[in-house]
Amino acid sequence: MEERGNGMGFLLGFLVGGIAGFALGLLFAPQPGAATREQLKARTEELTQRARSTAEEAVESARAGFREAAEQARAELERRQQELQELLRREREETSF
Repeated sequence: MEERGNGMGFLLGFLVGGIAGFALGLLFAPQPGAATREQLKARTEELTQRARSTAEEAVESARAGFREAAEQARAELERRQQELQELLRREREETSF
């Protein structure tokens, strides 16, 4: 049999199946509907908060990376400007004699 892709389709199917199985298990669990709905609501709120937290961490990490890159670029620009000014100064000294 031919191998297709790199397994991402299988992994995605596995995850979707796991989530669907979890949800169906909760819906058909031997407990009252109100308890199941409350459990689903609590789990949804927990996952939402975790997603927000992860997104905030990612944004802050990206901001820190951008700040660091900007600082490095600024320092390199200043260094190059100083080199250029020194070269111009030397050129003026050589041509003024």
